[in-house]
Amino acid sequence: MESRPGCFCATTHARCPVDRRLPTPFPPRGALCTRRGRILRVAVVGAGVIGTTTAFELTRDGHEVTVFERRSTVAEEASFASGALVAAGWTAAWNRPERSLRMPWASRPGGLKLARLPRGGEWRWIWRWLQAGQGPRQAEHHRQMHQWVQYSQQRLLEITEERDLDHDRSQGMLVLWRHPREAEQAQPALQQMKDLGIACRELSADQARALEPALNPETPLHGAVELGGEAAANCREFALSIRVEAQQLGCRFVFSTSVDAIETLGPTGGVNLRLSSAGTPDANDVQRFDAVVVCAGGAQRAPAAPTRAAPAFAARLQPLAQCCGA
Repeated sequence: MESRPGCFCATTHARCPVDRRLPTPFPPRGALCTRRGRILRVAVVGAGVIGTTTAFELTRDGHEVTVFERRSTVAEEASFASGALVAAGWTAAWNRPERSLRMPWASRPGGLKLARLPRGGEWRWIWRWLQAGQGPRQAEHHRQMHQWVQYSQQRLLEITEERDLDHDRSQGMLVLWRHPREAEQAQPALQQMKDLGIACRELSADQARALEPALNPETPLHGAVELGGEAAANCREFALSIRVEAQQLGCRFVFSTSVDAIETLGPTGGVNLRLSSAGTPDANDVQRFDAVVVCAGGAQRAPAAPTRAAPAFAARLQPLAQCCGA
């Protein structure tokens, strides 16, 4: 990921192993990442589990962080009812999905639906996105995603133990196959997991029912895969807990406030955020930051106007790696 003005670059901050120019494994926590030797004023848009944890990590590293959320508290949308899978194996392409596009006027389900027709260089990005979901590129993408998820799992455990967080969680995960065709489609994914060192065990239908008695005996079941190192957790409980920890470190949360626009101010000028709240619907409040991290959910309209300094998504800062947006 390229570091650009007005944009907090997660790769630069985290020294991500996906970038081959940077060393692995991850360096120890606590090293302050600054631009030109100064602490950054960072805005985080969205207070779901991703945004809240992003704010905690940045505040912990010494930055001045403000979180803007259009709801009245954290984790009110996708993070409220997320399955909260903490599972490196779940990044595998279990059913060989094919990436596809839908035009704005299309009514068929599936694929990525465009809000409008692409312009200029956006067509190139779409072509690269489609190609990334095919053949060897998809396998490489999975390998990189697996590195992110492994680090997310590591950070989840570290934060939970370090801060003594109390939230519901359970270990172990079963991936069920109803039909033989599903098991056949999953073989490449199983091989990928084995190549990456992910512990998995194929089970017959009887073995799966013996391991999980709650499975309905009348439901067709061909078999399953047991992912022993995976887990599930209460996403909203974790987000509420980490918000308290972030506030204790000095992070500021601003609720019932929407970010209507993000404007870059040139190579060294940072960004302006145009804000509106429930009481003042007009976007007259403008605040300046050195950088912004957009962690808004998919249902929220992207506030950034077309610009070279597009907001970066701090993927490595998400502890519950399989939770969705804000």
